[in-house]
Amino acid sequence: MEKIYAEVIALERIANGNYQDLDAFINRTSITLEQVIILIRVGALRFTGKDKKQLLWEAHGILQKKRMPVSNTLFAVKSKDYKLPHFETTNIEHAYDEIELLGWSESMTAFDMLRTPFRGDFKSSDLHVHIGETVRMVGEFVAAKYVPTKRGYMAFGSFEDSNRDFFDTTNFPQSFKLYPFKGNGAYLLKGKVVQEFGVPSIEVEKMAKLSIINDPRSE
Repeated sequence: MEKIYAEVIALERIANGNYQDLDAFINRTSITLEQVIILIRVGALRFTGKDKKQLLWEAHGILQKKRMPVSNTLFAVKSKDYKLPHFETTNIEHAYDEIELLGWSESMTAFDMLRTPFRGDFKSSDLHVHIGETVRMVGEFVAAKYVPTKRGYMAFGSFEDSNRDFFDTTNFPQSFKLYPFKGNGAYLLKGKVVQEFGVPSIEVEKMAKLSIINDPRSE
């Protein structure tokens, strides 16, 4: 969103109070259609109590008319109240809008978007009682450090489980070559629980990025 509109929206609200509806918001800020669409899609106008699809319809209708700025009129003129069919935006649709516009989702986690309900055999807090065992963990990728060796690259990974607790992984060259990291998202990891300096971690045998629910907007 353009910086000038971010400033206008905030200053106008401070000067004249909260925005009561979409019509008032557009009139008081003189925002463009392109910018108001961005705000609607990221959920910034949910104060109206209306679904995003309905707001998009109304925004197009309001801004199709060329009107004088509110500051140059004696009374505010309210736009036509459009009678539209019932719309409903799903959580997954909203999450994909956020990802497209922001680069991430504020409303859904990587785990919320997974196709599978499986969240691992254990959580990070359980690993200390499973030293030496082979376990399956599901974690959201946080970061990785790559180290060259004589046998190729190995990696040290950091993940969060669905409780938002961290756990670390070691991917030795043979495993890392077959099962590399494939960007952000949640992964299913299989490996042996080891402990060093009192901190458990996983030596990864296999690793795969988990698929997420399809974008319903393109269906």
